[in-house]
Amino acid sequence: MINLTFKDGRKLDVVYPIKLTDSSGNIVYCQRADGYWSKCKYDKNDLQTFFQDSNGYWEKKEWNSNGKITFFKTSEGVKRGTSKHDVVEMTMEEICKSIGKNVKVIK
Repeated sequence: MINLTFKDGRKLDVVYPIKLTDSSGNIVYCQRADGYWSKCKYDKNDLQTFFQDSNGYWEKKEWNSNGKITFFKTSEGVKRGTSKHDVVEMTMEEICKSIGKNVKVIK
């Protein structure tokens, strides 16, 4: 335990591990007495979308409406799936221009 005293005389006892939660009860920050910390972000469905720790490791996740992971990427170079941010919507005209070809659309 650490005892802190503020300039105005107020005191605060800090007990490890420190855990901060969001309004849904998800742990968004945790710190141990040895200095290790981790933080997380969650989406509106309380699914973890981001994790980072004091060792420099991080991971990002995206989920579909069924609660399945559709994209996963880490600081170690692991990547699975396609991020919704990687998908580009284009018209047929834009596609043709980008590949430098004329395309005949067959129905």
